[in-house]
Amino acid sequence: MTDELPFRVELWDQGWQRRLETLATAGDFLTAKAAFEAAVKRRPREPILLCDRARIVLRSGENSEK
Repeated sequence: MTDELPFRVELWDQGWQRRLETLATAGDFLTAKAAFEAAVKRRPREPILLCDRARIVLRSGENSEK
């Protein structure tokens, strides 16, 4: 097992040009998705990504579930 967890929830600037902060890291998708959903709920107008290493899995504003 590596020291780096594969999933990250990241806060980006408004133009999606620069990562401002890593909000959460997780070792599995379900935990990462829960952290992503909580971050989007807490910061609904902020650009937030859920990444699996270099791959973007979810982007706030695209997959809004109601």
